Amino acid sequence: MLGNGASGPAATAQSLRRLIVPALAATMGVAVLVSLGTWQLQRRAWKLDLIEKIEARAYGTPGAILPEAEWPRWSSEEELRASRSAMVRRDAEQAPGFAGRARG
Repeated sequence: MLGNGASGPAATAQSLRRLIVPALAATMGVAVLVSLGTWQLQRRAWKLDLIEKIEARAYGTPGAILPEAEWPRWSSEEELRASRSAMVRRDAEQAPGFAGRARG
């Protein structure tokens, strides 16, 4: 007998229908949690492999130095200086946001 006074096969069917939605939600929740757990285990294996590779490169034997023919070439000291320079505005005092010194 259910709380509404019904009993028998109709009441059993009604109580089963009430449980379907929560059972489906719980099943979906478990499926999501299992898939996330699996993903975490795969991610852990990938990270451990990555850490092993990094440590092997960091503490392993050094690699060969590039031959001098493959070193970057600069045609002049001027070109080298130009490659390391930064653009600076000459009209900085007129630039937006400039709170320059008080003139006087």
